[in-house]
Amino acid sequence: MTDAGLISERLRKKSLEKKAAEQHKREEMLREYNRRLRENEKSPFFLSEVQKKEVREYWESHTNFRKSQNTESDTQLNVEGWVEYYSGLYGMYDRRFLPDPVYYLDIDSYYNHRAAAKYIDNKCFYSRLFPQIRQPEIIAEKVNGFWLDKDFRGIQMEEILRKCREAGKIIVKPAVDFGGGAGIFIWDAKKDATGRLEKYLLRTVIDTVIMVFLEQHREMKKLHPSSVNTVRTISFYYKNEIRILSSVVRMGTGDSEVDNISAGGISAGIKEDGRLKNVGFNKSGKRFLTHPDGAVFGECRVPCYEQICSHIREAHKFFPYFRLISWDFAVDCEGNPVLIEANLRNGELDFHQINNGPLFRELTDEVLWEVYRKSCKFGSELPNLPLLTQQVRQERGKDAEKY
Repeated sequence: MTDAGLISERLRKKSLEKKAAEQHKREEMLREYNRRLRENEKSPFFLSEVQKKEVREYWESHTNFRKSQNTESDTQLNVEGWVEYYSGLYGMYDRRFLPDPVYYLDIDSYYNHRAAAKYIDNKCFYSRLFPQIRQPEIIAEKVNGFWLDKDFRGIQMEEILRKCREAGKIIVKPAVDFGGGAGIFIWDAKKDATGRLEKYLLRTVIDTVIMVFLEQHREMKKLHPSSVNTVRTISFYYKNEIRILSSVVRMGTGDSEVDNISAGGISAGIKEDGRLKNVGFNKSGKRFLTHPDGAVFGECRVPCYEQICSHIREAHKFFPYFRLISWDFAVDCEGNPVLIEANLRNGELDFHQINNGPLFRELTDEVLWEVYRKSCKFGSELPNLPLLTQQVRQERGKDAEKY
């Protein structure tokens, strides 16, 4: 074999090994998603045989998903199970509910430049990325091992501790996404010794932000006074415009000072006028008609919801490489929106669909067509693409000529 042939063969083997590794990783993630589905809170709702057939046909035609004979395999996409789960909790059957693996493994990875997000999605740079939006007051930031003040000038630990004492109550967060509120440290000068804060800060090794703890609006405080309760909104960069897909309020429970659902919090859907829907859900899907601490969801509202959506539409247009962004906003005591976080990848799906229905609603067919038209995630090839394209064009009518 020639040198060129040897090089070609090595590249071929390397490519096959990479594909095998990716497939193994995908199967492991599917196994994990199936485990979560089994452990989630179940409703008394079950799909009829007619609905199961409709679900299978819909997802087969839009994603080329084919269920193998081994129906018990933990590495298969259980579309009927996910649609049944979300339909039961939401209270209405809809074949367009996205299975979690479809969203995280395919849709999010297609629409968002995950490699770039790893570096851009850093809270230390929010003041530069979103200068037009109000943000929590920064005391100091740790960037690449250096402690800096809000103007990116060097600052000593003694000065940081002094400013923290003056602020009274502060929150320390990883600047890069840990997920689920992991790594958050709250320090209160009235309760905690300065030495405890200093010890924590000296141990930090990743990029970190120190912020003054936000005093939230009385309407948001009604939901749960101990935590800063936030609005989580997911926006979609669609045909040169920004669509607001779904919004929920996340709130803490008990003595928790964080609102993360994974930390025991509750979410409730937000209507277009900013009022909350009548029910809320925890991470496993358990339904709450009122907050465990007494708040009635339907009697609460987000004071500046329209302004939050306006900020999102204006800011998202500068990030076309991230077409799905999950935003966290708080509301300060004066009723102003305050940006807490912008997740440029892997924004949570479950509480949006549980509270507000299928994420993409009338756009679902178009989204699936775009994501799966070039490659097939659940099969080895895409033989039905011409037929699928014709079918979608017929459903869309004249507007389909744009595609």
